[in-house]
Amino acid sequence: MSKALSKLWPILMLLGFLSIGIISLANRPATPASAVDLLPGAYLPYTSKTGCVDPGFFDTFDDPASGWPIVDDNWVKTQYLTANGNGLYRIAPKEIDTNAPYYVFFAPTNSRTDYVVETDIRWTGDPGVSVGGIVFSTKPDQSEGYLFGIYANPDPDYADYYQKYGVLKYNIQSSELTFLVLPTTSTAIIPGNEFNHLKVTLEGDVFTLEINGVELDTVYDPNLNSPSIVGVAMTPPDVFVPNQAELRVDNFHVTSCIDN
Repeated sequence: MSKALSKLWPILMLLGFLSIGIISLANRPATPASAVDLLPGAYLPYTSKTGCVDPGFFDTFDDPASGWPIVDDNWVKTQYLTANGNGLYRIAPKEIDTNAPYYVFFAPTNSRTDYVVETDIRWTGDPGVSVGGIVFSTKPDQSEGYLFGIYANPDPDYADYYQKYGVLKYNIQSSELTFLVLPTTSTAIIPGNEFNHLKVTLEGDVFTLEINGVELDTVYDPNLNSPSIVGVAMTPPDVFVPNQAELRVDNFHVTSCIDN
């Protein structure tokens, strides 16, 4: 996780991400977590039809030495897990860190210009107001980037956090924040503790968002970073509950092969 990003975190905590307001979960019943991580849904690696020579980077997290950051500090823990023979990447906040509304972890792969990046994510415990998703179009020095994130709160009564997605651009030097895609409802998002498949296709000055095979938005931005790095991120909760949310990541894939 970039130390430089911490300069921006207090501002992000104040504004929040993909939310209208911060709600307390203290009096909410927790959603029961499965004792064993669910297997990911059927997912085949992206295959180019155009003869593209970039094999890309594809990680099922079965190999704990594949190179993702392993962190265990006062605020967050990351590790490789094995459940029913399947590898997963775990992101587990420990405490509410008022200086860190985002925990960002970059994939152990090289930067690219045009690419497709996709992954499966799901929550254990109560997602609450937490956001999880893909970090993309991030400068190699990590000073500027984009987060495509979703809420998967299981309770439709919490409308601001139920089946919502959005995209936020951040710049650390200027402390500038820009919502390129405002919080938007999509029934393509599976609420609760099921896997959601997120995908970003970045080509030139345009990127396209997909969730579970449903195309949601195509966004023009002449200031996209190129080349850029990718990864995953989540926000910690605003309060901790007994059945606290953690993020599980599987089938992370990025390739320069784009089929149009």
